Amino acid sequence: MSPTQDKQFFVRFVVRFGLAVVTAACLALAALSYQPPATPMTVDEARQWLRTGVKSGQSRSEVESWLAANGIESYTPQNEKAVMYYLAERAGEDAVKGVWMAGYGHHTVAELAGLKNEAVHSIVRVNYPETRRSVLGFSSISAYIFFDEHERVVGHYVHESHTSL
Repeated sequence: MSPTQDKQFFVRFVVRFGLAVVTAACLALAALSYQPPATPMTVDEARQWLRTGVKSGQSRSEVESWLAANGIESYTPQNEKAVMYYLAERAGEDAVKGVWMAGYGHHTVAELAGLKNEAVHSIVRVNYPETRRSVLGFSSISAYIFFDEHERVVGHYVHESHTSL
């Protein structure tokens, strides 16, 4: 080998070795920093959970009792990282348009569930705040249970959100 070839070989070796060290360090950091999600759940699991536990026509008090029996409590500020539920009720003139409920894109959660905004008078939202975790961020799942003016279940919807760090 000529001196030029020796230098090129050495440079290639140093660059490749450096890349290998940086890659190994990144993988080690990712492995060491990984912690399992606080509230593991998939969208399919949440949908199945709702299908088996919440029936059309069920009363809101029955649903809240079912949630309590599953260890899911009403929201409290001290319990933000746990699975919990929130109650939202329609009020005011804009409420008929769905302004009072969550939405994704240009649709309310009721519309995404195939319901008309006018048909929904209250919502129980079950929040799984951290269903998946990675080095780049985490995911959360919200399960919405919709009630009519008689406080009876008219449908449900599951949505997964992703947050980047």
